[in-house]
Amino acid sequence: MKNKTDPKKHKAMRIKSFFLLIPLIITSITFTYSCKKDNLCSETITETKLFNNAVPTDISFTNELVGFVSSGIETDLGTAVIAKTIDGGKNWEKISVYIEKSPSANIRAIYAKTPDSIYATYNSRDDRRGVCFSNDGGLTWINLGNIIASGAYSGICFKTGQTGFVCSSGDIFQTRDGGISWKTVFDYSGFGGIGKIFFTSDMIGYGYGGFIADNGSNGTIVKTTNGGDNWTELTSMQEFVTCLSFENNNIGYAFTFDNNIYKTTDGGTNWLLLNNLNEVGSSYYSTIVNSNIKYIASGSSVFKSTDDFKTITKIYTSPIYSTELSIKAVKPSDNTIFILSSQQSVIKVVQYYK
Repeated sequence: MKNKTDPKKHKAMRIKSFFLLIPLIITSITFTYSCKKDNLCSETITETKLFNNAVPTDISFTNELVGFVSSGIETDLGTAVIAKTIDGGKNWEKISVYIEKSPSANIRAIYAKTPDSIYATYNSRDDRRGVCFSNDGGLTWINLGNIIASGAYSGICFKTGQTGFVCSSGDIFQTRDGGISWKTVFDYSGFGGIGKIFFTSDMIGYGYGGFIADNGSNGTIVKTTNGGDNWTELTSMQEFVTCLSFENNNIGYAFTFDNNIYKTTDGGTNWLLLNNLNEVGSSYYSTIVNSNIKYIASGSSVFKSTDDFKTITKIYTSPIYSTELSIKAVKPSDNTIFILSSQQSVIKVVQYYK
């Protein structure tokens, strides 16, 4: 059925649908640690409510000030929304998303290339799905390209305005013309497949995913060394990887559904078991790692390690019951981390050094 919305009425609806949210500060706690051990004096952790009932799905920052959170339907607006900040998370603006005048039902993943250029995967209210693009900071969106896939679209990443990648049905698709056309660059024939993708440099990139079966979990990690034209499966990791995080091209950490933490120092060829996280109480993780301090979000809590996951300390628990902090974590600056919650909120961790 064609959308018969009057353009002028639609424009007025769109203008009225976004507004500045007054941040609802749930809690703010400052912790003090030994500066002699990790050079960190304190951390301030603030949780801010973004939506009334829309379920957050992804988070992306283009710099330390400008970031976006995607979500499903916000009931009072009748469409999926994104939350946008231009001041590092102090304030958030909520924007209704229409894909070429059609109200969206779910923004599954979002990738901000610049403050104005944003890519996302979506499902619409009229059963369309695919990749969309905004060139005005999220106010208006157009559909991109013609991808033929049987399943929903998930992870997305654009290296340039012309070259991008999207995951769907466990496969990886590539565009080199800004989304006008797409081709399959990794065809996964098993169950699960690839759902998330990222690059550690211009040439090196990784994708991962998996599934849960009666006999345990099974996972897949793939890697490209030529900028995404070809992808190779890394057979050394067989568990369902729920989070993959790299410090550089070679040093990375895999968090699995079996609650194990693995480390690689050779770009995924080999993996060393570091620890088991059964005491954390959740099988899904999001994490930020660097050479000294590493943060894990799982269940309703945030954890910290300063000794390469030999020991792990809980530093924050969300007061919202049933919160899951395993959607995604991003690090827009050296001392700031954002962790996305399933319960309409985002957690900001700010590190203070001597």
